[in-house]
Amino acid sequence: MRFTVILSAVVIGISALVILHGGGSEAAWPGENGRIVYSDEVNGGIWIMDADGSSRQPLTTGIDSYPTWSPDGSNIVFERRPNLLGVPFSSSIWTVNPDGTGATEVGLGSGPSWSPDGTRIVYSLGGVIREINADGTGDLQITQSAGFFDTAPVYRPGGSVIAFLRSPDPVVLGGLGVAGVLDPADIWVMSPDGL
Repeated sequence: MRFTVILSAVVIGISALVILHGGGSEAAWPGENGRIVYSDEVNGGIWIMDADGSSRQPLTTGIDSYPTWSPDGSNIVFERRPNLLGVPFSSSIWTVNPDGTGATEVGLGSGPSWSPDGTRIVYSLGGVIREINADGTGDLQITQSAGFFDTAPVYRPGGSVIAFLRSPDPVVLGGLGVAGVLDPADIWVMSPDGL
């Protein structure tokens, strides 16, 4: 099935219209280099293109999603699943250069997001929020969530707090943990040091 997704973004008063052909999703507005990164659900992998939709090229292959530019535009973090069904808590966090070289596994986790200074990555694993250095060292658990399932972390632009979704422990449907199905998730904020 072929379709077109139209994204409109406004950055510092400038609007851009971007047309993705064939299942693009999870697009991240460009870093310093002016290019857009997105996951392609039809062709698979993480792709990159110019803001006008030209010069599309794959950076990765496989079941990769949630790409995000580093603040300086020099690197991209994304989530890689081992298969389409995705065994719970088996996704991993990877980084890759904008030219597709240097793909490196950082560790297990999902929903990665860069710190404002680009030195750390916040993510979720097993229903808790964690933070790790971009090189994979210094892993730190941020939330203590007994009875809850924490996901989708993102730093506040100044880096003083991390926002994330908190819902009751996930419902298990056919071996897949699904959070927020029966009960809505709450939005929480917490300082990066967990206090």
